Amino acid sequence: MIQRVDGTRPASPSGARHQGTPGDFQADFRKAMDSERVRFSKHATQRLMVSARLPESQEILKLGEAMDRASAKGCRSSLILSRDMAYIVNVPSRTVVTAIDAERLKESVFTQIDSTVIL
Repeated sequence: MIQRVDGTRPASPSGARHQGTPGDFQADFRKAMDSERVRFSKHATQRLMVSARLPESQEILKLGEAMDRASAKGCRSSLILSRDMAYIVNVPSRTVVTAIDAERLKESVFTQIDSTVIL
């Protein structure tokens, strides 16, 4: 069973608790990841699953657009900031390397990036 570190069940994209089984949550998550032109590393996927923060399709689309803008500027490794998440992405491979939720953003230091894109 998928549980957050605090022992609660995963939330749905809207922030409400996911009503299905953990398998349903994983299937929904995989469907959202596969439906766009953005890939998520195993590490990023695990971080999102633990935080139960499934990006909505619209946010994944915006991540792709942010990668397009970063690529046009010649960026290779970017920090992409959304309202409540931060993503470190490898721009050439269009892969989210890691994801950080709002709680963990406090006092964070990001290294080895060459750009920041704000959604």
